[in-house]
Formats: sequence, C-alpha cells, structure tokens
Amino acid sequence: MILQIGNAMLTMMLAKFMLNDMPHAAGIVPDNPNEKRVHRVERTTPPCEVCGFGAAYQCKYCGKWLCEAHGSYMIRTGGVCPSCSRKWEEGAQVLRGQIKKAISYQEITGGTCYEDAGRYAIKEDDILVHGSIFTLNKRLKHAWVETDTGYIWEPQSKQYMTKEIWEKYQPIEDVRYTAEEVSILVLKEDHWGPW
Repeated sequence: MILQIGNAMLTMMLAKFMLNDMPHAAGIVPDNPNEKRVHRVERTTPPCEVCGFGAAYQCKYCGKWLCEAHGSYMIRTGGVCPSCSRKWEEGAQVLRGQIKKAISYQEITGGTCYEDAGRYAIKEDDILVHGSIFTLNKRLKHAWVETDTGYIWEPQSKQYMTKEIWEKYQPIEDVRYTAEEVSILVLKEDHWGPW
C-alpha cells in the first residue's frame, strides 16, 4: 500500500514537472509558435524565444532566453546560444587568420625594426643594414644601424652596442644602405623594408 502511494505521488510529481517545466518532453508543443500558453505555475523567467514556453537558460552574450529543449546546446557551450556560438566561431576564424598573418609578417620582417632603423639612419645620416641575427634559438630577419662612431644602434632595444657585443648575435649582413638610399627606397616602395 505504501509502495502504491509512493508510486502515485512520484507519478504526479513527474507529470507536474513535465507539464509545467518541460512541455517539450510531455509532447505539448503549440500549433502556432507565437501562441502564448498559460501555465499553472507562475514563471520568473521570460518565455522561450523559439517556442513560447518557459525558458530556463539565458545566453550570456545576446541575452536570448531558451527552454530546456532549445537551450540544451547552451549547457555544453557554457551558456552560449547556437547563433552566438556560430558568430563567435566565425569571428574566431577571422581573428585566427589575422593573427597568422601578423605572426608570419613578424617572422619575415622581425617586427618594427626595419622602420625604426630606417628612420634612425635618415635622421642621423648613418648606414642602415638589413640582414639577420641569431636570437631566441633561431635566425631572424633584422635591421640595424652602423653609426659613424663605430657603434651599432639596435632598434628593438633602442641601445648602442659595441661591435664586440653585437657579434654575439652572429649577424649576417645582406645589404647596406646610405641615408639617401633609404629615403629614396621608402618613397619608391612605400614601405620600410626589407627591399
């Protein structure tokens, strides 16, 4: 007898839960998705924006409310609705492409050393050198300036070095330019190098 009462109470609780909190599981889907149904239990959350039933999940980006049936995706994605997730993934792919381009440019040119060294060479009327150095366990394209006084001006650290210290970076010189040649090439090529 106690078992039958327990089963009846459990069935009633499950039916109430399914009818009020999970209408899709109970098979109650409105014919018209825009039709609003009155539920027996007052809701503190707005209705699902897809079907109009009680919503349980809110997207943390767009604020869209979805019920358990439509919002199950949000559980797996940490509170992001499918449309925001797609937009985020498309944006992430674009950003990944931009980062790859920036990294490849950084590897090719070594950052802003060409522009910095070129500007310094023009300003001080010194010799600009394009080549490569060995640092961070790899050889990188680089630009530096050889001054009239015999020092090397290194554009990344903005410091002067003696030739002995500079030799620790194992520089390989590709091309040398005078300040006048640098000015002409910058105007002609519309970038700071490498040329």
